[in-house]
Amino acid sequence: MSSLDANSLLNLLQISDSAFPTGSFAHSGGLEAAYQRGFLSSSEKVQQFLLASLENAGAFSVPFMREAHRSWVDLEAIRSLDCVLNASLSNHVANRASTQQGRSLIQTACATYKDSNLTEVQNLIYDGKLFGHQ
Repeated sequence: MSSLDANSLLNLLQISDSAFPTGSFAHSGGLEAAYQRGFLSSSEKVQQFLLASLENAGAFSVPFMREAHRSWVDLEAIRSLDCVLNASLSNHVANRASTQQGRSLIQTACATYKDSNLTEVQNLIYDGKLFGHQ
């Protein structure tokens, strides 16, 4: 592994760590509500719920993440992707959480990494040209 690859890996590990200071919080993804309503009456039902949650998150989020990674230097493509994600998150709670966490993440990443691309994305968010989804 080259030093650039090692540095990229280190940055990825840091920014994806739950302790990275974005001000975001972990949430149960509906697990607590399902339990409180009696939908998780057995370990098999908990397992089914968790598997369905993971499949849903992967099917929804991974295509957006993959395309954002591919398009990173094309800010118009990022803007378009952000608009599609905003329209796709019709649940207002999930939409608001995504933009709050995304904005916090970009703010912290800009302060941490001093990268001009990150700063440009942050400026687009501040100017109202990006929603800033996570």
